[in-house]
Amino acid sequence: MTAKIKMPQGANSGVLAGGFAFKEKKSKNQESTSKGVSITNEYRYVIALVIQQDTQKVSPQLKMNDAKATQVNSRNVFTANLQNMSPTYLQDMNAKATVKNVNNPEIKYSFENSDMKMAPNSNFNFAIPVSIQGNMKDQTSKALEPGKYHLTMTVYGVKNTNGTYESTVDGKAVKYEYKWEFEKEFEIAEEKAQKLNQSDPTVHYKEPINWLMIIGIALILIILLLIFLIFSRKRNKDSHQ
Repeated sequence: MTAKIKMPQGANSGVLAGGFAFKEKKSKNQESTSKGVSITNEYRYVIALVIQQDTQKVSPQLKMNDAKATQVNSRNVFTANLQNMSPTYLQDMNAKATVKNVNNPEIKYSFENSDMKMAPNSNFNFAIPVSIQGNMKDQTSKALEPGKYHLTMTVYGVKNTNGTYESTVDGKAVKYEYKWEFEKEFEIAEEKAQKLNQSDPTVHYKEPINWLMIIGIALILIILLLIFLIFSRKRNKDSHQ
């Protein structure tokens, strides 16, 4: 089997990453029916393909699109969407991020990952855990608080002993060719925080007490009690007369 590749117009520098996807041709032996249920086994595999027209070096260009609170595997997390806008791989990616509550700096979440890479012209969500990940060990996660948050993030890329930028990985100094710094403010509505906390099994979440409703019900009960006492007194007075 042969295949022809046609380069897109204007793609002169950098690389294009993709692959050939092969799917096994179906046969009658692969299909069986039992009690009206049809089961089909399918096998496929992909051969990676990276193509380029020249060997001119292209620098990666990284940007942050947005930041928000969401869930991964039913666990509360903050995510920062990073995008590599260049037609080149971003190797040796080392990202460090911190999220703080604007009104309460004691609420702080940090996470780093020094072993990543990004494909050309791609994006992904870098997750900063809020809830406990993995083995709980009789612990519970703190509920996600609504409010305004500030995200700061530093990303290094491409290790080079002569690199301009330096970071610490596993207690050792590592130099990189590239460095990006990002900041982003975002807000979590109370309704959104409640929804995330309720669907996170690691959070023993309690609905906030609605004091306005409680005060309103108490006032209604007091008014009814006063009305009852007034009518009772009037009834007693009429019966004595």
